[in-house]
Amino acid sequence: MRGEHSQKPIKVSLWAELLMPNPIAILAVLPSIALGHTDRISAAQILAKCQKAYDSVTTFQQDARATTRGTPTTAQFWFSRPGKLHVIGVSLPGSKYELIVNGGSAEVFNAGQWQKVDSPDIGLANLMGVSGSAATNVSALLLHTKWGGLSPASVAKYKVSEEKVRGYDCYKLEGNEQLKTTVWIDKKTFFLVRTNATVMKFVIDVEYGKAKINKPIPNSRFAK
Repeated sequence: MRGEHSQKPIKVSLWAELLMPNPIAILAVLPSIALGHTDRISAAQILAKCQKAYDSVTTFQQDARATTRGTPTTAQFWFSRPGKLHVIGVSLPGSKYELIVNGGSAEVFNAGQWQKVDSPDIGLANLMGVSGSAATNVSALLLHTKWGGLSPASVAKYKVSEEKVRGYDCYKLEGNEQLKTTVWIDKKTFFLVRTNATVMKFVIDVEYGKAKINKPIPNSRFAK
């Protein structure tokens, strides 16, 4: 039953594992790289402004779409500070997943059942399918989770340039050949506009819709 809790670990199919957008492979890898610089603004400064932008919101609502090999999947998420999050998505095989976070507690709906997990980090890690990356990347920024966070760091470099995406003037942070990750950040709002990453030979492209900022969200949205 959907409302029942199971203590059994969530089982993920081999197909889902191949397509699962591990945030560490997409945006959480950012903590392990030294960031490139332009004459005007460095990637480290861009990422710091990006985090600050998400930290500034009281509520946040957004739809996103992830595509791989021409097949689209969707994700929706609602956030209310200090720590309420609800994510709904459809994975590539067509199965639905959900994540509800309320403070330090989290519950995940995968493979037809709800299950409590130990932390929001584990909840985000369990988001299945290609569309999981669409929900995970922004959710990690809003919740400040270790899983999927953006921060400057150590070895490889990002090339920073500028590019217009869907009418938005963006900073483009492009990874090297080893990283194979590109992030587009709105120059005005510093919210994510698009990400593109190669994960296990799958090219996953994510586009984020227009965010609704500081609009009322009923408490019922954060309940099953």
